[in-house]
Amino acid sequence: MKKQKHEVFPHFSVEVLRERYLACKCPCERTHWHIIWLLADTTHPRTPREVAEIVGCTPDWVRKLVKRYNAEGEAALQDKRKNNGGQRFLDETQQAALEAVLASPPTDGGLWTGPKVAAWIAEVLQLPFSNVSGWKYLKRLGYSLQTPRPQHQASASPDEQQALKKLKERVAVLESQHPERPVEIWTEDETRLGLLPVHRRVWAKRGERPVVPVCPAYKWLYGFSFVRPQTGETYWLLMPSVSVEVMNLALAEFARDVNPEAKKQIILLLDRVGFHTGKGLEVPQGIELFYLPPYTPELQPAERLWSLLREAIANKVWTTLSALEEAVVKRCQWFSENREKVQAHVGFQWICKMETQYQTS
Repeated sequence: MKKQKHEVFPHFSVEVLRERYLACKCPCERTHWHIIWLLADTTHPRTPREVAEIVGCTPDWVRKLVKRYNAEGEAALQDKRKNNGGQRFLDETQQAALEAVLASPPTDGGLWTGPKVAAWIAEVLQLPFSNVSGWKYLKRLGYSLQTPRPQHQASASPDEQQALKKLKERVAVLESQHPERPVEIWTEDETRLGLLPVHRRVWAKRGERPVVPVCPAYKWLYGFSFVRPQTGETYWLLMPSVSVEVMNLALAEFARDVNPEAKKQIILLLDRVGFHTGKGLEVPQGIELFYLPPYTPELQPAERLWSLLREAIANKVWTTLSALEEAVVKRCQWFSENREKVQAHVGFQWICKMETQYQTS
């Protein structure tokens, strides 16, 4: 009978192989015992490819391990990385030095990468060091690969952002001046929505490249979003443009529907774009505008709504603004019906605490 290429020599019985696999503490050696046991178990015949899928390695490595085991026996299953010689790990002092080095750009003036970290470690240890190990040390020190969030060069400094403390003071003043009128904090922002397609990543099976229809067009409408972080309540308006006059109309509609007869005192947080601060801006009774520090979109809860809104119009072609508007209106209704999900996105703690203080007083 022809001998199988992956036949395992009976250095140990199948039962002993299983016991050694279960008892092994070294992850590397445990995997080796697992591979040999699975192939030696003739009650469940398996190919090297099937075993590789089970343990998470390549079929070629399974064949090499079997060949080595047949020739050397138990010694072939040891973790031979232990015998590479030399110190392969940074001690605490060396790790602290690496962390200090990572705080500045590398010597070539570029960006830190796994291979560059490995090269630095290899120089310290005076030993070869793999690129993968450099990446592992980055992970060990708490680093992760991230895309930086763009920040305007004129963005408010941390000290300037402390001006938000004045919001809490203003809430307290309004509560004392008008104890009969509840104080609510709302935020407002705008976004442009148009016929130019919005593309989003989608899940797809491997080997199948998803496609979306494309028909670029350049007509726009603007979404005005008012949202209350404490509860997730939203109020939406779709406008043809943005200007001081349009902003006046939006504020008037918002006040009429959300604060009729000015029975509440609403503090409205918004950014410093021109039509929010321009001459001729008319603020309805019962609403007080509070401006965020300059160029700080990360402090604007309403900004968090735009990705949710565009999700409903992504990867589709809109041939007319009326068709786009219909889809946006439907999505805005979804926001109104799912306040809990909205609040999970916009419920910034530093804002919600201010309202909670009033509600529990």
